[in-house]
Amino acid sequence: MNAEKVAPIRRKLPLACKLIYLLAAVSACLYFSFVMSEDFADWFNRTVSPICRMLCAKLTVWLPFSLAELLILLIPFFVVALIVIWCAFIAPPGTTPSFTWGSSRRWCA
Repeated sequence: MNAEKVAPIRRKLPLACKLIYLLAAVSACLYFSFVMSEDFADWFNRTVSPICRMLCAKLTVWLPFSLAELLILLIPFFVVALIVIWCAFIAPPGTTPSFTWGSSRRWCA
């Protein structure tokens, strides 16, 4: 037997993860409510949805194309940005992060 005490692993979820879980839970509750109550779905579509649609329209009115097209066009940028951020994250403290493809073995490990 190993006489050393092993400390329990305690991981704290990042705030972004907690917000995504909260958003998923709220969305699931709303979806369940929409399916179970036609009156609630109609009320939501008459009162809350126009505000959300107006907000999205105001945010994207300056784009000559749709937001979905923009996200598709930005996928390569996001991939490169994630690689650069990941390289900086896995670099040992006090060293300069390397952004070469030769260090890509560490990404998949």
